[in-house]
Amino acid sequence: MRMILDNLYFKLILILIVTCTVSIYSYTNANLYQNINGLKQYSVYSLIILIIAGILLFSKTNSLNIKILYWVLMLLSIGCLIIYNYEKPEYTYKEAVNLIKDKENLDIINKPQINMHTKKDNQLYEIYKIVGKSKGTVKTFSFDPYTGEIYEIK
Repeated sequence: MRMILDNLYFKLILILIVTCTVSIYSYTNANLYQNINGLKQYSVYSLIILIIAGILLFSKTNSLNIKILYWVLMLLSIGCLIIYNYEKPEYTYKEAVNLIKDKENLDIINKPQINMHTKKDNQLYEIYKIVGKSKGTVKTFSFDPYTGEIYEIK
């Protein structure tokens, strides 16, 4: 078992599996949230970690440095996943549309849109913009995916 864990190719394959899994998870979930607030960047971060891993693992360094590097890269990849799950909103775009449809009795008439919205703490956050028809009138709503607050835009 010790020989397998000390094998450089095994470590590279393990890093490849972890980073690809994190990238695929981040990419597919970012699409559910309409890439709000740059969620797609997390899939790119883990791929950058993979490239760095490949370069550094094949460079001429001693065994202790390679082991330390291996664990640092694994922790960075997993750290991307943890931070992603912390940063993602509570509501996906489809959940937002369904909540507004149920609450306002709307027929949705637009493609997914994202607007910018300023919060109290002066940080810029993106929100969903949803347009629909209700009793012949067109109404526009903004939906905060972090808090679930719905505002009608007039």
